[in-house]
Amino acid sequence: MAGAVTNTPSLAATQETFPLLHSLEDPSLIGVGYSLAYPVGILGILAVIIGLRAFSKTDPIEESRKFEKSLGEINPPLQSLSLVVQNSLLIGRTIRDLLLLSPGTFSVSRHFSHGIMRVAAPDQILAQGDILQVIAETSSFVHLHSLIGPAHQENLATRHGSLIFRQIVVTRRAVLGHRMDPSRLDSALAGRVVITRLNRAGIEFVPPPGLRWQFGDVVRVVGEEEDVEAFAMLLGNSHEELSRPHLLPLMLGLAIGIGVGLIPISMPNLPVPLRLGMAGGPLLVALFLTQLRPVGRFTWQLPPATNELLRHAGIALFLSAVGLEAGQAWSQIAHPTIVVQIVGMTLLLTMTPLVIGVIIARLFFKLPVLQVCGLLAGSMTDPPALAFVNQIAPGNMASLAFTSVYPLVMMSRVLAAQILTVLLLK
Repeated sequence: MAGAVTNTPSLAATQETFPLLHSLEDPSLIGVGYSLAYPVGILGILAVIIGLRAFSKTDPIEESRKFEKSLGEINPPLQSLSLVVQNSLLIGRTIRDLLLLSPGTFSVSRHFSHGIMRVAAPDQILAQGDILQVIAETSSFVHLHSLIGPAHQENLATRHGSLIFRQIVVTRRAVLGHRMDPSRLDSALAGRVVITRLNRAGIEFVPPPGLRWQFGDVVRVVGEEEDVEAFAMLLGNSHEELSRPHLLPLMLGLAIGIGVGLIPISMPNLPVPLRLGMAGGPLLVALFLTQLRPVGRFTWQLPPATNELLRHAGIALFLSAVGLEAGQAWSQIAHPTIVVQIVGMTLLLTMTPLVIGVIIARLFFKLPVLQVCGLLAGSMTDPPALAFVNQIAPGNMASLAFTSVYPLVMMSRVLAAQILTVLLLK
């Protein structure tokens, strides 16, 4: 069954539970059944995805385009706008006072007054006719017009001068967890550089007051070149550090995850307790740790390159171990009739829930094809199937559906595998 649903952690859970039951069955046959069923499970879900696309009347590429457009409406890109200060209530007030009137909705990068362009320092006092370079979502422009004043015909960002902007990556661990205020890192930079935008996890927004630095944050900064360079050194801005593995937090997280996976979960009428195991425990702990703030110099977010390497290396080593174990017992069942029976049962276990899921998702919930494909790949915990869908129509629709169900499915597969093992061998 673990192979039919292409879920390797459930195989590991079965192999961990089997010795506790003191069964006379040969444990190596578990790996043999998995090695036969896994390829069939992969081909089964790919066949369902291909069939769903063939029989669907909608174009998956057009679906992806519409979805990306809707995402843009939810998280619209930031735009810059030059406004003339005409609101009499702002005269004599500082830019900090202005930002506090609508915190987190806009930022001010440049201040132009009496022919002089300056960084929009928080303590800068506003006067009638001053021009401000504002960054916000387009939906906020009407509000900003009423708050500050009319638009200026010239965009200050295009005017030549000594001010520059630069994107900086946060990689210095000493700043993690501190508030996003340049003056807190170096008092000499107070009012000399301004953070106008923050990109975190692919989403760009104006950083609200009190937000704290996280590893991998990308900020856009405006200031004099030497000040921007100094600020970049404070934040790290090292792409080499961004791709470097953080081994100590990784090992600590794995140790905690393995410990959680070994915690017994007693269930009524079951002779042995259930466990999340070597896969479910680290997964649960990882979901929790990534929501925490950095602890000192510890950051729980893995660089993408490290994550990709560990994922592929781990599955390759595990499948190699399964193959070596299964190869020793292969001669015991290498009979055409038994192989056909295993393949037939695998097709039944693979195709039945997939076809039922497609019918429910399409006929009852009217879900788009790409979203259904992502849900199917997630329900089978099958990243190769997701990669296949993304080749058909690149975008985020299938990936978001995949990640929304993957953790829950992974946990349930691990526990279900143990329950079935106990019930079948009890």
